[in-house]
Amino acid sequence: MNDGYVRIEDRETDRIAKQLSEAIARSDEYTAYRSALEELQLKPELYEQVNSLRRQNFLSQNGEDGIMPYEEYQKLSVMSRNLRVNPLVSRFLDAEVGLGRLMQDINRNIISGIDFDSDFLN
Repeated sequence: MNDGYVRIEDRETDRIAKQLSEAIARSDEYTAYRSALEELQLKPELYEQVNSLRRQNFLSQNGEDGIMPYEEYQKLSVMSRNLRVNPLVSRFLDAEVGLGRLMQDINRNIISGIDFDSDFLN
């Protein structure tokens, strides 16, 4: 399979990345996320509603300069509150946030040990 990534299997970084991926897959955060996702997918209509919320939230946060208009924030907030009444939805969204935080922590730990010039972002 060619997914656009160059793989040199015998590089130390590739071996460690594979080990890290396997450790993430064993983590409590990932296990909780997968469990909630699989349960949610058993309810296709609810799953689509949650995906609509996730999609709109993603697009709003990653749109123009990463700034979400207040009206959009309010709309998403109401939509989220209404969906989160369902314990399964709430569990899934919480698990997704937990997994995202784990990935952010991992990325921060990786980048903190190298000198990567990101001044262009300022």
